[in-house]
Amino acid sequence: KTEAETVQIASTATETKETTTGESSVSSSLNKDRSDSESNENSAESDGGDDGDSKSELPVWLVNDFYNGGYCSPDSDSYTDEEAERKARLYRRNLHLSHGFLVEEGTGPKRCPSTGIDVIYLESLDDEHSPVKGMTELQYAQDMAKLSLREYNDSNETNVKFDHVVRVTRSNSSWTTSYITFMAKESDDTLVEYQAKVANKSTHKTTYPIYCRPSPKIEF
Repeated sequence: KTEAETVQIASTATETKETTTGESSVSSSLNKDRSDSESNENSAESDGGDDGDSKSELPVWLVNDFYNGGYCSPDSDSYTDEEAERKARLYRRNLHLSHGFLVEEGTGPKRCPSTGIDVIYLESLDDEHSPVKGMTELQYAQDMAKLSLREYNDSNETNVKFDHVVRVTRSNSSWTTSYITFMAKESDDTLVEYQAKVANKSTHKTTYPIYCRPSPKIEF
């Protein structure tokens, strides 16, 4: 079992939730890591230092910070290639309508350091790396979807069951935010598309679920 890094889940700034054993090989050592993390945090507070995040700045369950102001179409004069303009328009429109959950392959800016922050990319589920060291992209997405769904079930007194991940999109800035689309079975065994949004930071050992919901219908 890896001791490199594990994931903890906090549904609010004051209440920490953790993965259960068996969801991934990384999850089984969470109890130990939570104790270590809490001890380190208490020590940092007593020393007067922290990682720069106050509790009021931590992600909170059901508080969505996605900016969804009026849709702004790309300026046609900035494109000399019609296909590039079409992809840019499709990328922006999909992000606006889906609140970050839909990025079609081949659209959007190229992935490079100079692109800037808060650009949302489509991630490959075959990637061996994820926001958490020691977990593949698929493992991370599955664990985060299950944990967000558990919080959804607790809040709504339902028994929706995770089935499989559809796609993951992600933005990287001061916080790494993942937008996970997945299929889940409701009480009548009907497969329904759901969405989960989670955020984590390299200086934290905690991943915070922001919300989980059935995917809203998008009118294109």
